Amino acid sequence: MDYISLREKRIMPLPLIEKSLDTETTGVDFNHGCFPYFVTMCDINGDILYWEWDVDPMTRIPQIPENDLEEIDEELSKCNRVVMQNARFDCKALKIANDLIRPKKLWTAPWSKIRDTLLAEHLLHSNQAKDLTTLAILYLHTNLAPLEDRMEECVKEAVKIAKAEFPEWRIAKRGDPSLPSAKNKVWKNDTWLPRAVAIAKDYDKEHPWWTCTSDYANGDSASTIGIYKAQSQNLK
Repeated sequence: MDYISLREKRIMPLPLIEKSLDTETTGVDFNHGCFPYFVTMCDINGDILYWEWDVDPMTRIPQIPENDLEEIDEELSKCNRVVMQNARFDCKALKIANDLIRPKKLWTAPWSKIRDTLLAEHLLHSNQAKDLTTLAILYLHTNLAPLEDRMEECVKEAVKIAKAEFPEWRIAKRGDPSLPSAKNKVWKNDTWLPRAVAIAKDYDKEHPWWTCTSDYANGDSASTIGIYKAQSQNLK
């Protein structure tokens, strides 16, 4: 093989392997004991991988298998682009999970690969709303609100059951020192709860509370990658 062909081989661009990533957490205050309990990834074809971890209702700490974190790291290593909505939050969530389970292993965010739909929207429409539901409507003509409404309904019903039958469980509430940001949509801190109730009460596996969180969260990751595709075209 001559020099020219070697040089051409070296500069050939790598195929784009792009996935979105999103997390669900027990709250947004990582410095006050909140943790991720759900990670979802979606590729450009709409294929989804996700990891869901049971949360101890007494401590609000997720039970995370170490091999799940290794799988997430492996998937990230395969990508040369990772799309997130508010990447700083999701990267912090992944680091919190790592530090909880693998405290001796240093985890750093792959910032060179990350693209953030929130930052992209600041460039495109700085004076408009930038939440995921708004962006999905704007770029994908898709309404994510029904998924959130369904999640809210499940959580609030699960809260009623938990308060009546499991009063020792730590349910989110205003004024909890570990949840200083729990002020408006308090239910969003307990999206892990329907599954916890389903486990405690041994609900049939067909019961929607086993999957309501994954339906909700996977809709976010599937939307995020589509939103960035549209944003990147506009940015160009």
